[in-house]
Amino acid sequence: VLQNTVGVTLASLFNLQPLLGLCTASIPMIGGHGTAGSFGPLLESMGVSGATTVSIASATFGLIMGSIIGGLVARNLIHNHKIKTVHDENSKVPPEKVGDFNQENQNILCLKKLMTGASFLFVAMGLGSIISDLIQNSGLTFPSYIG
Repeated sequence: VLQNTVGVTLASLFNLQPLLGLCTASIPMIGGHGTAGSFGPLLESMGVSGATTVSIASATFGLIMGSIIGGLVARNLIHNHKIKTVHDENSKVPPEKVGDFNQENQNILCLKKLMTGASFLFVAMGLGSIISDLIQNSGLTFPSYIG
């Protein structure tokens, strides 16, 4: 809510359309590039010129600044709290001697787990289709990636 308030207020102060302020607020900052790319054309169809460009640029800015700030914060936390790297018994063994497949991780690759996961995925897709139909019939507008 605060992001949207700031975005709309700043857009209004610069004599821009208030909806363009949403293109710099929660649409790209929470949803990222996918949401920005989906909402941009929707806002442009509502008369907001350049909504897609502003949304994608804002998402890129958010990604870059989040990485820079997150890296600096993580570095300072590691340095200030003197956090050490945890080593296990395989950390001294060269990667070519560890290998990708051993008895311990064989259970991860079993067919039963694969089929169970696929079944859950198909059930979720089916429920998603039903929910998508209900949303479309309600008259609400959602971006295309929601369904």
